[in-house]
Amino acid sequence: MEQAKDSDPSLLGEETKEPRIDITLSGHHHHDEDECDHCEDECDHCEDECCHGATGATGATGATGATGATGASVTGATGATGATGATGATGATGATGATGASITGATGATGATGATGATGATGDTGDTGATGATGATGATGATGATGATGATGAGGSTIYLASDTSIGNNDFMGLGTSSSSFVRNTVVIPQNSTIIGLVFSIRDQRLAMGETVTGTIFRSTDCGVTPVSTGVQATVSGPNPPNCCASAFASFAVNQCDLLSVRLTRSGEGALPDGAAATILLTIP
Repeated sequence: MEQAKDSDPSLLGEETKEPRIDITLSGHHHHDEDECDHCEDECDHCEDECCHGATGATGATGATGATGATGASVTGATGATGATGATGATGATGATGATGASITGATGATGATGATGATGATGDTGDTGATGATGATGATGATGATGATGATGAGGSTIYLASDTSIGNNDFMGLGTSSSSFVRNTVVIPQNSTIIGLVFSIRDQRLAMGETVTGTIFRSTDCGVTPVSTGVQATVSGPNPPNCCASAFASFAVNQCDLLSVRLTRSGEGALPDGAAATILLTIP
């Protein structure tokens, strides 16, 4: 590029001379340049004769010269801004853009409380609730008036039998006595009544596990000649201690003047050294 710039006359500011073309014209004398110069010195008509001959025919167009080197690119100063053009027509609506990201805004402040609505209709009655806990006992009320005297109730009687000495197996107890004789250890029934129970104790007599001592009420209706078991009996079952007493309920009618006693029966062998005791319970009509 530097070589082309130096050789290009137009870039150096030099005047470009057209190439000289020698053409010999038919019928005219042609003087070369030195002769014309001589002729100019002698006379004016010589100039016409020597230097300015008749115009010859136009010569053929010379061959196109080679393309000159590209001139240097020099950007001119920016021109003033032109006036704003008229607003163009509105363009066609563009395609819908992709859905933007969902960003939940901050929760707004709580609004003011609205006015109270009208009272709704009464709902159906609910199921009965569970019974509440029993309340505390109230204070004792005042004593009521004395009621009328009731009818005379049935009377009662208690017969106590015991032994203060040793009592053996199948012996009878009387009033502080005991022996194998029924008639010597009996008590008499004062009036017609009903035996309703028997309580029997062997006191401190020791019993092994499973050993028993039974007290049974016997009765005689013929002045003690024939003692008969009433079936009313109470049985103490070992071990003793702590088992020393037993009771039984009954309903056995007896008559005035009947004789009663309690017989002791032991499952094992041997007497009760400290004796025993029995209580017969009766009701009187």
